[in-house]
Amino acid sequence: MAVARDGRVFVAERFGSLQLYDPQSHKTTLAAKLDVYINTGNYDVGGILGVAVPDAFPTNDWVYVYYAPKASFNGFATALAGRLTYRLSRFRFVSDHLDLPSEQIFLEVPSTWETHNAGSMKFGRGGDLYLSIGDNSCASCNDQYSPMDERAGHENADDQRSTANTNDLRGKILRIHPEATQQAGGKWYSIPKGNLKEKYASVWPTAELAAKVRPEIFAMGFRNPYRIFPDPVTGRLYIGEFGPAATAASDRGPAGADQIKILDSAAYFGYPYFLKDNQPYCHWDYDQKKCVAIVGQTGLKYDPLHPINTSPNNTGVSVLPPVHAAALWEHDGATPDPIAGLKTCGFEAGPVYHYDAALKSTIKFPPFFDGKWTFSGYGNGGWTSKLAALSSDAWPKVTAAVNPPWLGAPGGDFSRGLQDMEYGAGDGALYVVDYGGSDYSDNANAGLFRISYTGCMPVALAQVGHAGRAQPIRERGRGPWTLTRPGAQPVQAYDAAGKVVWEAR
Repeated sequence: MAVARDGRVFVAERFGSLQLYDPQSHKTTLAAKLDVYINTGNYDVGGILGVAVPDAFPTNDWVYVYYAPKASFNGFATALAGRLTYRLSRFRFVSDHLDLPSEQIFLEVPSTWETHNAGSMKFGRGGDLYLSIGDNSCASCNDQYSPMDERAGHENADDQRSTANTNDLRGKILRIHPEATQQAGGKWYSIPKGNLKEKYASVWPTAELAAKVRPEIFAMGFRNPYRIFPDPVTGRLYIGEFGPAATAASDRGPAGADQIKILDSAAYFGYPYFLKDNQPYCHWDYDQKKCVAIVGQTGLKYDPLHPINTSPNNTGVSVLPPVHAAALWEHDGATPDPIAGLKTCGFEAGPVYHYDAALKSTIKFPPFFDGKWTFSGYGNGGWTSKLAALSSDAWPKVTAAVNPPWLGAPGGDFSRGLQDMEYGAGDGALYVVDYGGSDYSDNANAGLFRISYTGCMPVALAQVGHAGRAQPIRERGRGPWTLTRPGAQPVQAYDAAGKVVWEAR
């Protein structure tokens, strides 16, 4: 999803349709139908994965799409042998639709036949464009420990060829700056200051080494960075990631975990050599079924201060930067989670709210939410949102998170399919794309939703009860939150406790 400043909302559908909601006409129209490849036997492969519009849209009339062109698919023999290419392009927006012949190709990412493709795309501070790309490795191999199978014929189960490879775009967050004219090498983008290659230039001091580091990489060391949010005000990047799912820690390494990762500058997050707070994996020999020595190190497990990639499948540098730890994780089972009882599987990084007193809007969120960050996780059969205020004392850890006030009301949980969240720059409301009630289905309850603030925040008062204890009560009256499908009448309004206090019938 991409919410333009003028209120229009682009929603990408996996089968190639790009829908456009117009708040003025209250209508949804087809903005484009891209000719995409998608495997109907495994909907995780192909299609449209991301859409973004610049802050100046529609004055800047480009729409950016990350997708798998049908023409790029060249067949497959097995689930691991197929080849597909994902493409980042931009198209001119003309008369409420994309002018497909105007396509300008920014970059292409060759893919093996596998899940973990990510594709989350957002504009950040200074007009830089961020794109997340998954590791594209075998999800079920390696007993759900870290995939580092170096045997011939098992390359697609070796994340050292993608995620830990500085010469490969998979398992990365890219940061580029779109340009109006072609740059050196025919590229339509330039490289912003401070990407990974520049920050760690001292690690790769020779021209030969530097040539093996892709300049587009901002962060690396990911399995599947599913949803990202680059804060356009602070520049901070939030990442929600699906990690490995090993059920218990062993000599091979830690139990699996899904993770939140947060950074203020370019970073390496360690996967496939580390997980969570830099808990190391060993160098596993798949034939001998045991940990073996690591070239250049004395121990059997990797060193987060001196990570090294010696895989024969690596085309990048061997020496990697020091490892940056995750900010939050869950689905562990071996050591305590940073936030007890989170009970989630998979994370999505949502937006940070920035209150704008000058913004003329009757539905914008109040100052209470200023600087607070929303993320979501899949647990207990559905997606649930959490609200967090990061503490500078604990940085980069996320030490606490609470339910947002709209959670708990009918429809407010987005109980299974929450896929993307973004604040509207033109109205200060929160837009949500909900996939609906079941996976891989055309769900009747799927849709674009808007969460609006429509009244005063409930005030928690105190009164002395009969037992002499202070009991919290809440103000009565119409609740402050309204859940709508844009273009329709409000369906419910409710207070922060989740009680419905007003309905449209």
